[in-house]
Amino acid sequence: LRRWAQDEARAVRLRALLDKAQALIDKPDEISEKRIEGLQDQWSGLSQPESRRLVEDLQQQFKTLIKALRERLKQQIDRRLRALEEALTLISELEKALQEGELKQALSLRDRARHRLKTAKGVADRKRAALQDRLHRTHPRIEYLTKWRHWGDRDAREHLCGDIERLADSALSPSEIAARVRNAREGGERIEGAG
Repeated sequence: LRRWAQDEARAVRLRALLDKAQALIDKPDEISEKRIEGLQDQWSGLSQPESRRLVEDLQQQFKTLIKALRERLKQQIDRRLRALEEALTLISELEKALQEGELKQALSLRDRARHRLKTAKGVADRKRAALQDRLHRTHPRIEYLTKWRHWGDRDAREHLCGDIERLADSALSPSEIAARVRNAREGGERIEGAG
């Protein structure tokens, strides 16, 4: 009876660790090799029941959970590596868009590259740092194009306003004035949309 009580007490501690491993699997949080190794260390440090059948059953459950955790960790690492490769492609496209003066496309590519680099955190740190450096080096060109766009937008808006003001003094019919105002409004919307 005493042996059975000791086995049951040991099994309770092992089952608690099984529950802890299962909770890690069930959570959407990121996992790490260190956490998996910590579970294994805890498992090794616990006294095993004397009942061979009970020990084998608990060991099998633990191995199954560790295998599932390692598979999830592998998927997590693969996802991060893919994000890093996507960031490389996006940064190359960003640099090309900046060379061609395509600010709107460049801003979208920059934001997407930042997101992919954030997702890739924790893998290939040197490559990730090199990509972050490339991304950072695009900033001056983005600033330059942004300033030019704002200057061009302001100039275009002033030109449209001048055109509309001159319509009041023109000899055009009211329907022609209305059509030109509509065209000017559409031009202003295009300027806003391009920004």
